[in-house]
Amino acid sequence: MTSGVYAITNTVSGERYVGSARGIEGRWETHRRLLRAGTHHSKELQRAWNEQGITAFSWQVLEVVPDRAKLREREQGHLDIGRHEYNTAVAHSQFVPKGYYFTQYEVDALAAIAAHLHVSQSSAVRGIIREEWARIQRERSCA
Repeated sequence: MTSGVYAITNTVSGERYVGSARGIEGRWETHRRLLRAGTHHSKELQRAWNEQGITAFSWQVLEVVPDRAKLREREQGHLDIGRHEYNTAVAHSQFVPKGYYFTQYEVDALAAIAAHLHVSQSSAVRGIIREEWARIQRERSCA
């Protein structure tokens, strides 16, 4: 099983979906199955697929990532520098649901926390960030 970062590209418009998988060999088939069923999580990719069909899309492996621990980091690198119009989120997090869009306030608050704590992968830091995320969500619901 090969880990890596891949792109699904609309060959008509150039728009892309960037993703990563531990088993990229089977990931394209999973995407196609979801798209054929009309249940893909990317509504824009689904819409384009419905309008243009399979022949308008290509699959490319952007990078093979042998170290699975670096998979999300490498995907984020591709999201940061390339096109990704079909992605519902442009940042990965262990704590935030995929597809969630941050407000500027939330981005600033989490960046300040990360800078202050010198965020590492320790469970203590993850717990602090989870608590702060819950506080931000509570404030948002009261606004």
